[in-house]
Amino acid sequence: MTTGFSVAGLRPRRMRIRSSPVRARIKAPSFSAPCEGVAAGGKLEIWQDEHRRMLRSLPVLAMAAAAVVLSVATGPATAGKNPDKAALNRYLSEMSRPVGQSLLHADAVMSAITGWVRAGDPPFLQGIAHACRRLEAVRADSRLLHVSAPTPLRAKHQSVASTYSKVRARCGNARSTALAVYATGQRAARTDSETDRAAADKALHAARPRLQEFALTTLWPFIRSVHRWRAAALQYAAASGVAAPKWLKRLPH
Repeated sequence: MTTGFSVAGLRPRRMRIRSSPVRARIKAPSFSAPCEGVAAGGKLEIWQDEHRRMLRSLPVLAMAAAAVVLSVATGPATAGKNPDKAALNRYLSEMSRPVGQSLLHADAVMSAITGWVRAGDPPFLQGIAHACRRLEAVRADSRLLHVSAPTPLRAKHQSVASTYSKVRARCGNARSTALAVYATGQRAARTDSETDRAAADKALHAARPRLQEFALTTLWPFIRSVHRWRAAALQYAAASGVAAPKWLKRLPH
Protein backbone atom coordinates (compact mmCIF):
# COMPACT_ATOMS: atom_id res chain seq x y z
CA MET A 1 0.00 0.00 0.00
CA THR A 2 1.53 3.42 -1.08
CA THR A 3 0.41 7.11 -0.64
CA GLY A 4 -0.33 9.43 -3.63
CA PHE A 5 -1.74 13.09 -4.18
CA SER A 6 -4.77 14.29 -6.20
CA VAL A 7 -4.19 17.35 -8.32
CA ALA A 8 -7.68 18.93 -7.74
CA GLY A 9 -7.98 18.99 -4.01
CA LEU A 10 -4.43 18.53 -3.07
CA ARG A 11 -5.65 15.95 -0.67
CA PRO A 12 -3.89 12.81 -0.20
CA ARG A 13 -5.70 9.77 -1.20
CA ARG A 14 -4.96 6.19 -0.88
CA MET A 15 -4.08 4.28 -3.99
CA ARG A 16 -4.10 0.54 -4.14
CA ILE A 17 -1.63 -1.09 -6.37
CA ARG A 18 -2.19 -4.78 -6.80
CA SER A 19 0.90 -6.62 -7.34
CA SER A 20 0.60 -9.94 -9.07
CA PRO A 21 3.05 -12.62 -7.99
CA VAL A 22 5.86 -13.21 -10.52
CA ARG A 23 6.97 -16.75 -10.75
CA ALA A 24 10.66 -17.16 -11.39
CA ARG A 25 11.18 -19.57 -14.17
CA ILE A 26 14.84 -20.62 -14.17
CA LYS A 27 15.95 -23.29 -16.51
CA ALA A 28 18.79 -25.50 -15.42
CA PRO A 29 21.94 -25.39 -17.58
CA SER A 30 22.25 -28.03 -20.21
CA PHE A 31 25.19 -29.73 -18.44
CA SER A 32 23.07 -30.18 -15.28
CA ALA A 33 20.73 -33.12 -15.06
CA PRO A 34 17.06 -32.16 -14.43
CA CYS A 35 15.84 -32.85 -10.94
CA GLU A 36 12.16 -33.62 -10.66
CA GLY A 37 10.31 -32.28 -7.66
CA VAL A 38 12.92 -29.56 -6.97
CA ALA A 39 11.81 -25.91 -6.96
CA ALA A 40 13.38 -23.22 -9.12
CA GLY A 41 15.48 -21.95 -6.24
CA GLY A 42 16.88 -25.43 -5.70
CA LYS A 43 17.79 -25.67 -9.38
CA LEU A 44 19.61 -22.36 -9.12
CA GLU A 45 21.59 -23.61 -6.13
CA ILE A 46 22.52 -26.80 -8.02
CA TRP A 47 23.78 -24.76 -10.97
CA GLN A 48 25.76 -22.49 -8.67
CA ASP A 49 27.34 -25.48 -6.90
CA GLU A 50 28.37 -27.08 -10.19
CA HIS A 51 29.69 -23.75 -11.44
CA ARG A 52 31.86 -23.38 -8.32
CA ARG A 53 33.15 -26.94 -8.67
CA MET A 54 34.04 -26.33 -12.30
CA LEU A 55 35.95 -23.16 -11.40
CA ARG A 56 37.84 -24.99 -8.66
CA SER A 57 38.85 -27.72 -11.13
CA LEU A 58 40.29 -25.30 -13.70
CA PRO A 59 43.76 -24.99 -12.04
CA VAL A 60 44.00 -28.78 -11.79
CA LEU A 61 43.09 -29.20 -15.46
CA ALA A 62 45.61 -26.53 -16.44
CA MET A 63 48.39 -28.28 -14.50
CA ALA A 64 47.49 -31.64 -16.06
CA ALA A 65 47.54 -30.14 -19.55
CA ALA A 66 50.93 -28.55 -18.88
CA ALA A 67 52.30 -31.90 -17.67
CA VAL A 68 51.08 -33.62 -20.84
CA VAL A 69 52.67 -30.98 -23.05
CA LEU A 70 55.95 -31.22 -21.11
CA SER A 71 56.06 -35.01 -21.36
CA VAL A 72 55.41 -34.90 -25.09
CA ALA A 73 58.12 -32.29 -25.56
CA THR A 74 60.81 -34.04 -23.51
CA GLY A 75 59.81 -37.70 -23.84
CA PRO A 76 61.28 -38.61 -27.21
CA ALA A 77 64.59 -36.87 -26.53
CA THR A 78 65.07 -38.79 -23.27
CA ALA A 79 63.90 -42.09 -24.73
CA GLY A 80 66.33 -41.73 -27.60
CA LYS A 81 69.39 -41.81 -25.32
CA ASN A 82 68.54 -44.52 -22.80
CA PRO A 83 68.33 -47.42 -25.28
CA ASP A 84 71.81 -46.56 -26.63
CA LYS A 85 73.32 -46.56 -23.14
CA ALA A 86 71.58 -49.79 -22.20
CA ALA A 87 72.77 -51.47 -25.41
CA LEU A 88 76.36 -50.36 -24.82
CA ASN A 89 76.33 -51.57 -21.21
CA ARG A 90 74.91 -54.93 -22.31
CA TYR A 91 77.49 -55.24 -25.09
CA LEU A 92 80.42 -54.49 -22.80
CA SER A 93 79.10 -56.95 -20.24
CA GLU A 94 78.88 -59.72 -22.87
CA MET A 95 82.40 -58.96 -24.11
CA SER A 96 84.08 -58.99 -20.70
CA ARG A 97 84.80 -62.71 -20.42
CA PRO A 98 85.71 -63.67 -24.03
CA VAL A 99 87.94 -60.64 -24.58
CA GLY A 100 89.53 -60.56 -21.13
CA GLN A 101 90.28 -64.29 -20.94
CA SER A 102 91.44 -64.70 -24.53
CA LEU A 103 93.78 -61.68 -24.31
CA LEU A 104 95.20 -62.95 -21.02
CA HIS A 105 96.10 -66.35 -22.49
CA ALA A 106 97.31 -64.86 -25.79
CA ASP A 107 99.73 -62.65 -23.87
CA ALA A 108 100.91 -65.73 -21.95
CA VAL A 109 101.57 -67.64 -25.17
CA MET A 110 103.44 -64.67 -26.63
CA SER A 111 105.60 -64.29 -23.51
CA ALA A 112 106.40 -68.00 -23.43
CA ILE A 113 107.41 -68.08 -27.10
CA THR A 114 109.58 -64.98 -26.67
CA GLY A 115 111.25 -66.45 -23.59
CA TRP A 116 111.98 -69.78 -25.26
CA VAL A 117 113.39 -68.20 -28.45
CA ARG A 118 115.71 -65.98 -26.42
CA ALA A 119 116.75 -68.35 -23.65
CA GLY A 120 115.95 -71.82 -24.99
CA ASP A 121 114.81 -73.08 -21.58
CA PRO A 122 112.47 -76.15 -21.66
CA PRO A 123 109.99 -74.69 -19.09
CA PHE A 124 108.99 -72.08 -21.69
CA LEU A 125 107.88 -74.90 -23.97
CA GLN A 126 105.57 -76.17 -21.25
CA GLY A 127 104.32 -72.61 -20.83
CA ILE A 128 103.47 -72.40 -24.54
CA ALA A 129 101.52 -75.66 -24.42
CA HIS A 130 99.70 -74.74 -21.21
CA ALA A 131 98.70 -71.23 -22.39
CA CYS A 132 97.55 -72.53 -25.78
CA ARG A 133 95.37 -75.16 -24.14
CA ARG A 134 93.74 -72.52 -21.92
CA LEU A 135 93.29 -70.18 -24.90
CA GLU A 136 91.48 -72.92 -26.81
CA ALA A 137 89.26 -73.61 -23.80
CA VAL A 138 87.90 -70.05 -23.76
CA ARG A 139 86.00 -70.65 -27.05
CA ALA A 140 85.55 -66.93 -27.41
CA ASP A 141 85.12 -67.01 -31.19
CA SER A 142 81.52 -68.26 -31.04
CA ARG A 143 80.62 -65.62 -28.46
CA LEU A 144 82.36 -62.82 -30.34
CA LEU A 145 80.61 -63.74 -33.59
CA HIS A 146 77.16 -63.79 -31.98
CA VAL A 147 77.42 -60.61 -29.92
CA SER A 148 75.83 -57.62 -31.66
CA ALA A 149 78.19 -54.65 -31.49
CA PRO A 150 77.09 -50.99 -31.62
CA THR A 151 77.61 -49.39 -35.01
CA PRO A 152 80.67 -47.27 -34.02
CA LEU A 153 82.41 -50.41 -32.70
CA ARG A 154 81.34 -52.86 -35.37
CA ALA A 155 84.53 -52.73 -37.47
CA LYS A 156 86.83 -53.11 -34.45
CA HIS A 157 84.64 -55.91 -33.13
CA GLN A 158 84.86 -57.83 -36.41
CA SER A 159 88.65 -57.46 -36.38
CA VAL A 160 88.85 -58.94 -32.88
CA ALA A 161 86.55 -61.83 -33.82
CA SER A 162 88.37 -62.72 -37.06
CA THR A 163 91.88 -62.53 -35.58
CA TYR A 164 90.83 -64.63 -32.60
CA SER A 165 89.40 -67.29 -34.91
CA LYS A 166 92.82 -67.55 -36.58
CA VAL A 167 94.58 -67.77 -33.20
CA ARG A 168 92.34 -70.56 -32.04
CA ALA A 169 92.69 -72.43 -35.32
CA ARG A 170 96.51 -72.41 -35.19
CA CYS A 171 97.10 -72.58 -31.45
CA GLY A 172 96.74 -76.36 -31.46
CA ASN A 173 99.64 -76.75 -33.89
CA ALA A 174 101.80 -74.43 -31.79
CA ARG A 175 101.02 -76.50 -28.70
CA SER A 176 101.90 -79.74 -30.48
CA THR A 177 105.16 -78.26 -31.73
CA ALA A 178 106.16 -77.08 -28.27
CA LEU A 179 105.35 -80.43 -26.68
CA ALA A 180 107.29 -82.32 -29.36
CA VAL A 181 110.39 -80.22 -28.84
CA TYR A 182 110.11 -80.63 -25.07
CA ALA A 183 109.72 -84.41 -25.35
CA THR A 184 112.75 -84.89 -27.64
CA GLY A 185 114.87 -82.68 -25.41
CA GLN A 186 113.89 -84.65 -22.32
CA ARG A 187 114.67 -87.95 -24.09
CA ALA A 188 118.08 -86.70 -25.19
CA ALA A 189 118.86 -85.54 -21.66
CA ARG A 190 117.76 -88.90 -20.24
CA THR A 191 119.53 -91.22 -22.70
CA ASP A 192 122.45 -88.99 -23.64
CA SER A 193 122.67 -90.82 -26.95
CA GLU A 194 123.97 -89.25 -30.14
CA THR A 195 120.82 -90.12 -32.02
CA ASP A 196 118.48 -88.55 -29.46
CA ARG A 197 120.61 -85.41 -29.22
CA ALA A 198 120.54 -85.07 -33.00
CA ALA A 199 116.77 -85.54 -33.02
CA ALA A 200 116.38 -82.93 -30.30
CA ASP A 201 118.50 -80.41 -32.19
CA LYS A 202 116.56 -81.04 -35.38
CA ALA A 203 113.21 -80.55 -33.63
CA LEU A 204 114.46 -77.40 -31.93
CA HIS A 205 115.70 -75.78 -35.14
CA ALA A 206 112.47 -76.62 -36.94
CA ALA A 207 110.23 -75.34 -34.14
CA ARG A 208 111.91 -71.99 -33.59
CA PRO A 209 110.87 -70.27 -36.88
CA ARG A 210 107.49 -71.98 -36.78
CA LEU A 211 106.65 -70.60 -33.34
CA GLN A 212 108.09 -67.19 -34.19
CA GLU A 213 105.92 -67.03 -37.31
CA PHE A 214 102.85 -68.01 -35.25
CA ALA A 215 103.61 -65.26 -32.73
CA LEU A 216 104.17 -62.52 -35.31
CA THR A 217 101.47 -63.32 -37.89
CA THR A 218 98.70 -64.73 -35.69
CA LEU A 219 99.09 -63.84 -32.02
CA TRP A 220 100.26 -60.27 -32.45
CA PRO A 221 97.46 -59.23 -34.88
CA PHE A 222 94.90 -60.48 -32.37
CA ILE A 223 96.54 -58.67 -29.44
CA ARG A 224 96.80 -55.47 -31.48
CA SER A 225 93.16 -55.70 -32.58
CA VAL A 226 92.07 -56.00 -28.93
CA HIS A 227 94.15 -52.93 -28.03
CA ARG A 228 92.48 -50.92 -30.79
CA TRP A 229 89.04 -52.21 -29.85
CA ARG A 230 89.66 -51.22 -26.22
CA ALA A 231 90.61 -47.66 -27.21
CA ALA A 232 87.53 -47.32 -29.44
CA ALA A 233 85.22 -48.75 -26.73
CA LEU A 234 86.56 -46.33 -24.11
CA GLN A 235 86.15 -43.40 -26.48
CA TYR A 236 82.59 -44.39 -27.44
CA ALA A 237 81.61 -44.96 -23.81
CA ALA A 238 82.89 -41.50 -22.84
CA ALA A 239 81.02 -39.88 -25.74
CA SER A 240 77.81 -41.74 -24.78
CA GLY A 241 78.01 -40.80 -21.10
CA VAL A 242 78.51 -44.41 -20.01
CA ALA A 243 80.95 -45.26 -17.24
CA ALA A 244 83.48 -47.70 -18.65
CA PRO A 245 83.70 -50.94 -16.63
CA LYS A 246 86.84 -51.63 -14.63
CA TRP A 247 87.79 -54.72 -16.63
CA LEU A 248 87.90 -52.64 -19.82
CA LYS A 249 90.15 -50.03 -18.26
CA ARG A 250 92.50 -52.71 -16.89
CA LEU A 251 93.02 -54.50 -20.20
CA PRO A 252 96.69 -54.44 -21.26
CA HIS A 253 97.29 -51.90 -24.00
